[in-house]
Amino acid sequence: MKTTCEYYDTCELPQETAVQGHCTAAKAAKEGTLNSAASSGPKHKCLNLQTYKFHALGDYLNTICQCGTTDNYMTQPVNPPRQKHDRTLPSHHYHIAESSQMPVDIPSWLNSLAGDRAIQDFFDHLKDHLLERILGVDYTGNVPIFLDGDRDNLIISQNVMYKHQTLHVNYTIYDLHWEQDMINPHTHADIMLLSHETDNLHHPYWYAHVIRIFHVNVQYYGDNHSSDGMQQMNMLFTWGSGFAARWPYWVGFIPEDDPDTFGFLDPDLIIHGVHLIPAFSLRQTAEYLGPSFI
Repeated sequence: MKTTCEYYDTCELPQETAVQGHCTAAKAAKEGTLNSAASSGPKHKCLNLQTYKFHALGDYLNTICQCGTTDNYMTQPVNPPRQKHDRTLPSHHYHIAESSQMPVDIPSWLNSLAGDRAIQDFFDHLKDHLLERILGVDYTGNVPIFLDGDRDNLIISQNVMYKHQTLHVNYTIYDLHWEQDMINPHTHADIMLLSHETDNLHHPYWYAHVIRIFHVNVQYYGDNHSSDGMQQMNMLFTWGSGFAARWPYWVGFIPEDDPDTFGFLDPDLIIHGVHLIPAFSLRQTAEYLGPSFI
């Protein structure tokens, strides 16, 4: 390789020579000296093997076998915010706009979707999720089932929930810098959170597909606990609190007949958004969910 390198006379690109000339001329003008190096021509360049690209060359084949070719994925954070004012304070893990411009009357909405498996027992699951958080029950992935009396003590203002288009999630990346993902149910809907499974073979993360972003105004009247006035509670309506994880790192939608297929999630539990690569070789299927608004 040394002989091959010496055989070819390689030099800087014209752009590199021009930049170097501008820098030399500017330095000479600042120091009040003559610019004698500007017309010296392009510098000779030789092969440099002390770079990361050469160091990683032996890993390229294994990486392609494990992750596919690089045209299938990217290392850019999921949909970073386009404008600086969209960012929230790092002390806030997530941000949902304080807006009530898209109200959804819960009974009317459920009636319009009668027969849709995705909204089966929707109202009971919603109240169970809210009660779990209000009463301080630790999240395990299995929402406790509350009695009708407990649910009756939880008042959702006017039986209305408010829909939001986006959710912004703050997180710390590998080099300790702060980054933000924008979750949008229509364009970037996949998220990850910590797994709460306890067996030895469990996957460390759960994955979920965000169907809708909502907030409700609620008040709870209980024997041992009551809230002071109406409070806003944000939640995500998701397809499974986690996809069915498989090795090596394959995920799949949970079938519609599983009782935990659809549910609600506290936005505080999100780690960040994820970019899931479709398994094109498996083609499309309708076996996991019948006709639905999703």
